[in-house]
Amino acid sequence: MSTRDFNGTRRHRLTRDPTRRTLALAGIALATLLAVSSCSGSGPVASEHDHGSLVRGEAVQGPDGLWRTELTEDGSLIEVSQWAPSDQASEEQRQAADSFARSAQAAARRFSDRNAAFAEGYVNVDGIDPYHYANKAFINDGVQLDPERPEFVMYDPETSEFLGVMFLAPVGVRGEQIGGPLTVWHYHPAMGDMLVCWDGDLPVDGAWDPTTETCRRGEQRPGSPDMLHVWAIPNALGPFGSDMVPVGSR
Repeated sequence: MSTRDFNGTRRHRLTRDPTRRTLALAGIALATLLAVSSCSGSGPVASEHDHGSLVRGEAVQGPDGLWRTELTEDGSLIEVSQWAPSDQASEEQRQAADSFARSAQAAARRFSDRNAAFAEGYVNVDGIDPYHYANKAFINDGVQLDPERPEFVMYDPETSEFLGVMFLAPVGVRGEQIGGPLTVWHYHPAMGDMLVCWDGDLPVDGAWDPTTETCRRGEQRPGSPDMLHVWAIPNALGPFGSDMVPVGSR
């Protein structure tokens, strides 16, 4: 599914900052990709961001009422939100976002040693990049945003530094924006033979048969479930940033 199925003419693009640390995710030419909407307000979560370091398209509201924003030139990373980027978070939403970020970060301290994550069942999975480790027991269990049970943990593959966690919405369910416009989820559309075939909430690497246009294994889908990061390291885009921009690099 191309992002042009729902996106209009691009009117504005920002220049990519070559210093940003880009985390690849789940099967789309992963060495080249990726992984919040404009955050408004004050406090540890709700800080203002101009996203000058991202290649950021215009937010477009689709027929379903949701706002979608491309964050990469090839359309491989898309934010989705019930709120427009210009919408302001309420005090209640700011408090909810801040509370969840703190809870998730506190619960995630046990993962500072990667061996602790391994002991809890987190493993690297075929079709997922080397940053992300999945816990299959937590994936597609019907639970969203349990700070104690993140579906993914993230580590730097070179240094083993713990980077944060990632939550996954169940298949076919939009991610719950508990902090309103401060908690913007993202997803990755199927592109070419990437992220087309799925087993539960995990991509099946190399399963797409272009001759028959069917999956040799798994189920064909238009892309990934919704995802939400909570970073354990400072991020100029805030703790829920869809991408990682190190503080001071902008």
